[in-house]
Amino acid sequence: NAPNNLHLIMSTRHDPKLSLARIRTTGNVLEIRSEELKFFPSEALEFFELCEQNTLDSEEVIAINKRTEGWAAGLQMALISLNHHPDPSVFVKQFSASNRYIMDYLIEEVWCHQNQMIQSFLMQTSFLERLNAPLCEWLTGIPDCQSILETLERANLFLISLDQDRKWYRYHHLFADLLQKRLQ
Repeated sequence: NAPNNLHLIMSTRHDPKLSLARIRTTGNVLEIRSEELKFFPSEALEFFELCEQNTLDSEEVIAINKRTEGWAAGLQMALISLNHHPDPSVFVKQFSASNRYIMDYLIEEVWCHQNQMIQSFLMQTSFLERLNAPLCEWLTGIPDCQSILETLERANLFLISLDQDRKWYRYHHLFADLLQKRLQ
C-alpha cells in the first residue's frame, strides 16, 4: 500500500528476502548486478590513469582487467599491490589469487562466512572449469547440488551462471585460484 511517489533503494550482496520474481513482473524494479558493475577495458584504463601510482601501460592494465574479470575491488587491490612490487611487468604476469590483498579479501569476506559443507563443496569442485548439478553430485556425493549452486549464485559468491537455465556455472577466475591453492 505504498504511495506511488515512494522509491526504495536497497544495496546488498545477496538477493533480499523479497518476492523479486513478482516485483520484476510489475516493471518496478531496477536491478544492478555484478555483470553491470564490471569494468570494461576502457573503464579500467581510465581508472588506472587517474591513479598517480600507476606504472602500467595499457596492455598491462587490460591484462589485469581480464584477470580480475572487471571486478572493481580486484582492480583496486591490484593497484595497491603494484606499489609494493619492483617490476610492474612481472607483477602483471604473476597476478593471481595468491596476491596477498586478493587472498585476504576472498578469505575474510567470502570463505570465512561459509559453513563447513559449503567450504567442502567449493574445495571439491574448485578444479572444474565448468560445473553443473549432476557433475557436482557425482564428484562430491552431496545430493541436490542444483540447490547449492543456485544458493551460491544468489549470494554472489563468485559463481557465474553460463546460461539462462541455471544448468552450467563456473567460478570467477580469482576465486577458483584461491580455492585451488587452499586445496593444495
